[in-house]
Amino acid sequence: MAVALGSAVAVLAVAWFGNNVDLRSDRRGGSRSSDSASGRGADSSGDKSKDGFPEAKYRLTVPRTLLGGKYELAEDKSAEQRPEMAGMSEANIRNPQPAVAHWLSESDGGVLAVSGLYGSIKDPDEARDAILRGAAGAKGAAQVVAPRNATPAGSDVTITCQVLTGKQQDGSAMTFPMCAWADDNTNGSVAMVTPATAAQSPQDVDMDVVAETTVKVREEMRKPVG
Repeated sequence: MAVALGSAVAVLAVAWFGNNVDLRSDRRGGSRSSDSASGRGADSSGDKSKDGFPEAKYRLTVPRTLLGGKYELAEDKSAEQRPEMAGMSEANIRNPQPAVAHWLSESDGGVLAVSGLYGSIKDPDEARDAILRGAAGAKGAAQVVAPRNATPAGSDVTITCQVLTGKQQDGSAMTFPMCAWADDNTNGSVAMVTPATAAQSPQDVDMDVVAETTVKVREEMRKPVG
């Protein structure tokens, strides 16, 4: 199962880079304005600068454990990604900082991988969609269940989820769902894979459960600046 778990982490890393590529393309094509004007999916305080960027009030941390201690930190790759972000501000995200890591669970042999960033996000809807596009377009990954939105009970942001498949080294298929969120300051994608879910049919994945997990991960990682 180690191969499958590694594959999940790899796809999440590609989602990170895919997000940046999409942001660079926004310079040429501009970001979407119709959805962002409505504030859908944004944890908006209304404190925006003249050019539309919100004040940076929240950041993402990489805690030692997640989901009540079930998952323990295995690797934090944020520092490795930071040079890629140094001095970079794009059409949709200003002063981005990475939060990229994965956690392991001894109880069920699972991995929880997060690929995220924090900064000032002008259009949360586009940021959320971009990170999902990046993962779906990763080499060796295939999107088999299209993205759909969910708003779990108690959530103040829209969560969008999709189901991807990949191949293990022995040629067998692996299923893993992933969800993403974005608000005025934070943007991340979450994939949680166990031996049971990896062998599951993509159509049988309960994306509402994954969305609820994503909300919990966001709550545990998202902290006020300062």
